Amino acid sequence: MAGVYILPMIIAHIFAAISSGPIGKDAVSPVSKVGYYTPVALFAAVLLSVGSGLIATFSPSTPTGKWIGYQILYGAGRGLGLQMPIIAVQNTVPPQQIPIAMALVTFSQSFGAALFLSFAETIFSNSFGNLLSEYAPSVNAQSVVVVGATGFRSFVSGKDLAGVLIAYAKSIDRIFYLGAGLGAACFVFAWGMGWKDLRKKKEVSKA
Repeated sequence: MAGVYILPMIIAHIFAAISSGPIGKDAVSPVSKVGYYTPVALFAAVLLSVGSGLIATFSPSTPTGKWIGYQILYGAGRGLGLQMPIIAVQNTVPPQQIPIAMALVTFSQSFGAALFLSFAETIFSNSFGNLLSEYAPSVNAQSVVVVGATGFRSFVSGKDLAGVLIAYAKSIDRIFYLGAGLGAACFVFAWGMGWKDLRKKKEVSKA
């Protein structure tokens, strides 16, 4: 059911990514309405940071309404922000340099995801071992890690099970602290994307 449980985030991400892209007279994207991509990038960074921070409050007893709503915020932030570097490159870089700039954007997005995935794994591994010794000291951390998040229920029960779940939740929460920090960093660096009115470009091209 894990795939079902993250559907709110995926749907919000896809919807925001698709709706943020089109620019034109009949477009209803945020960029076409605002005229600038930087405000949308800043708003996306805020959503990403706030969404990550709220997800970092998850616990085994978090109500359904909260974990769905928080995922929607996070997914919308990711979807909006994903398109902004591409739109910025297409509208500010000289035409002959666009292929190189687009390649750098694509590489940065892919490499950044892979890099911070390893950071997240390191945070989880270190946190889980420490937290498990605190909340379920009688459970072997390595055994739990080997069988995975869905397998430890076969040999852990009762009070120890509750402790393992808390350790898991708190370890994942710490990963989203990293996400909240990255969202804040995106907010800071997005100011350097420049302020170019894309509506003027459309009017000139029509003329």
